[in-house]
Formats: sequence, structure tokens, C-alpha cells
Amino acid sequence: MKKNVEISLFGIVGSDLCVASTDGQKVYERLVTALNKNLPVSLSFRNVSVLTPAFLNTAIGQLYGKFDETTIRELLKVEDIEPDDAVLLKRVVSTAKLYFQDKAAFKQALRELPKTKTMKNKTVDVPSRLGFMTGQTEVPDDFDSMSTPEIEKMFRGAEE
Repeated sequence: MKKNVEISLFGIVGSDLCVASTDGQKVYERLVTALNKNLPVSLSFRNVSVLTPAFLNTAIGQLYGKFDETTIRELLKVEDIEPDDAVLLKRVVSTAKLYFQDKAAFKQALRELPKTKTMKNKTVDVPSRLGFMTGQTEVPDDFDSMSTPEIEKMFRGAEE
């Protein structure tokens, strides 16, 4: 009988924040070591409070580029995951499967995205919007108490 490898995200990351791809890489390497030996893995999400796609793509998504789906399904079991995080994991896995199924199509789609330009080390003068109406309007002296009797009647109901 093969020994079950238990991997705790909290234990590897050292925090409840599983957000960085560098931390995801640590998890990935542990998973690959076990899966290469054909060992079953229990991946625990216990005590994880924040989880990002970047982390999951690195930790789990890239497994689909190294192992077939059947191997991953048979050997990798996810435990203690919150429902919202399970939805995120499912989306990451679906995208990873599509990506590794046809990398060329994904790369082509990225090339077809509109190009954006960044403005590094440039400043842009943005005019202040404060005071642009100075002197063009008048505020009545009774502004804070305008129509108070009429408003009170509307709330209390008209006395007839």
C-alpha cells in the first residue's frame, strides 16, 4: 500500500495568505515530487483565508502541463477548501487544461489582444476640479433649513 503524502498549504507558505506565485511554486515542487513517485497526495487548504489565481495557477495549474488529467484526478485529493475557493480552483483547472491542450491557440489569442502603452516616469498635469465654479453660484442663507416645515409635514402626514 502506498503511503499518502499530506501537504498543507498553510504549512508550506507559513501564512494564511496564499497569494504569491513564488509560494505556489513551492507547493508545485512538493506535488511534483510526490506525483512523480506515483504517491497519493492530500492537499489541505485548512487555515487558508486568502487564495489567488496566481497562486493556484502556479501550484496546481501547471501540473496539467506535466501530468495527464487521469493521473492528477487519481492521485491528488483536495481537502478543507472553502466553497468560494473551490470555485476558483475549478476555474483555474479548467483554464489550465485548455491551455495545455492547445498552447498555440492561447498564445495567438494573447497576440491579438489590443496593445496598451504605459507611461513610465511621465507626469501628467491634471487640472484641479476644486473651485472651478467659484463666484458663479449663490447659496441662500437658509440653505440648511430650507423647507423644513413642509418636509416635516410630509414625514408626519398632513394635518387636515
